[in-house]
Amino acid sequence: MWAPDVYEGAPTPVTAFMAVGVKAASFAAFFRTIAVAFGGAPQHWGPVVEALAILSMIVGNLLALPQ
Repeated sequence: MWAPDVYEGAPTPVTAFMAVGVKAASFAAFFRTIAVAFGGAPQHWGPVVEALAILSMIVGNLLALPQ
């Protein structure tokens, strides 16, 4: 995995940016995409976010097994 290597070898400000900035930008981009896709229908966001959360947990756990 590249993240632990970056965190170990980088200066503290770069590590802070990688730990917070990239994840915050990804979160904002995700919700911006959902807002554009569903427009004025926020009641439809719930099932989509729920499905993605479940899928994320399943894939994350399955990929963690070999480690």
